[in-house]
Amino acid sequence: MNLKSLIFVFFILVFSFSVFAEPLSVEFSKNNYFFGETVQGKIFLDDSVDDELKSNDFHISLNDSITNIYPSLIELDEYIYFYFNVPYLSEEGIYDFVVEDLIYEEFGILKEEDQIFNLNFNQASSAVLSISPAFIQLNINENNRFNIEFDNPSSSDAVVDISLLDNFIFSAEDNFLVRSGKVKIVEFYVSPLLTNKNETNIDINYGSLSYFIPVLVEGLVEESESEENVSSEINETEDVEEQGNIVFLQKGFNISIGTNQAESGFVKIVNEFNQSIEIEVILSENLESIIDLEFEKKMFNNFESKKNYIYVNENKNVESGVYEGSLSLSYNDSVYDTIPFIISVFEEEVEDNNTIPPKERPDIEDEKPRDKKFDILIGILIFVLILGFAIFLKYKKEEKRN
Repeated sequence: MNLKSLIFVFFILVFSFSVFAEPLSVEFSKNNYFFGETVQGKIFLDDSVDDELKSNDFHISLNDSITNIYPSLIELDEYIYFYFNVPYLSEEGIYDFVVEDLIYEEFGILKEEDQIFNLNFNQASSAVLSISPAFIQLNINENNRFNIEFDNPSSSDAVVDISLLDNFIFSAEDNFLVRSGKVKIVEFYVSPLLTNKNETNIDINYGSLSYFIPVLVEGLVEESESEENVSSEINETEDVEEQGNIVFLQKGFNISIGTNQAESGFVKIVNEFNQSIEIEVILSENLESIIDLEFEKKMFNNFESKKNYIYVNENKNVESGVYEGSLSLSYNDSVYDTIPFIISVFEEEVEDNNTIPPKERPDIEDEKPRDKKFDILIGILIFVLILGFAIFLKYKKEEKRN
C-alpha cells in the first residue's frame, strides 16, 4: 500500500469516527453506588448538540419504572459537572441513567433521542453519607469560604476523615462523627494569599467508602502579574515577611444552654504569614464571665492551623440572660479577624423528686381517728357476749327451781 492509500484510509477512519461519535458522553466517579450515596460525574457535549441541559432532563429507570433525580449542574469550560443523591429505591439492580430527548445534528439533520448509560444501585449494610455540594466552584476574590453538608440517612453512625491535598485550603474539622439520621455542616476556607493553582481536591473517607470533591478556583492573579506585584511590594516595603493574614475558619457561634449546663468546642485558627508568629486570642470583656479559652497566646508556624478549645459555663454558675461579644485574633497589636458570640442562658427548673418532707411531732388533736367500722364491730361483739351471759344466768336459775 503506497503513501496516498495510507493517507486516504487515515482520513476515512477519522471521518467515520467523527460521524459515529456519540453526541454526549458521561464520566461517573464510579459505577456502583448505594442507596443514599451521592453520584458524581461530568458530561461532555459534542459540537453536534443543539440543546441546553437542564436539571429536569434526567431520570433513572429500571423495568420501565422511572424515578426523577433532578441533579445539580455546574458548567465549567467544556464540561458540565453534576451530582445527585441516589433515592432509596424499591429494587436493587443496574439502572438506566437517562438524559431525555437530547437534540443533536447528524448528517445535517436534527435528531431528538434519549442518551442512556448504566449505573448499579444497591442497599448498603453499613453507614452511607450524602454530601452537598459535591463540586465546589468559587471566585477567590469574591468569596473564599464554603460549607459542605454531610447527611447520614442510614441507620449507622459514620466517622469521617477529611484530607486536604494542598496547603492553601483548610477545614474547620478534619475528623468528626455524623450520627444516624443527623446532618453535619463543616466550614472550609481557601486562602487568597496562598492559593497558587486553579484546582484542588478534598478527600472524604468514612468506613470503606469515600468521596473526591473537586474545588475549582477562579479569579487567580496571572503569574506575570503576580511577580510584578511581589516586586512592587519589595520596593515599597522593607520587611516583606510582614505580609500575611490570620483568620478564624468558623464564622461565629450562637449557643443556648441552661444555667446548670456546660458546653465545649473549638475554633480553628490559620496563620497565613510566611513566618512563625505569636498569635493572641482576645475575648471581649462581656464574655469573660462565661467563656474560658485553652490558650490566649500561642506560637504558630508559617501557614499552620491550630485548634483553640472553648469552654462555656464550665463552673455552671452564671446567671440567666443573653451574653453577646466577640473573639478576635491579634498580632503586633493589629486585629486581623473577629467572630461574634451569642450565648443564651436560660433558667432551668429543678425538680427534686427525692426530697423528704420534714417530720413534724403530731399533737393529740391531730392524731388520725380510728376506723368507725372497727368500733361498731367491737360494740356488737361485746353486746353479744353480755346477752349470752344473761341468757346463761337465767337458764341456771330456772334449773335450780325445778
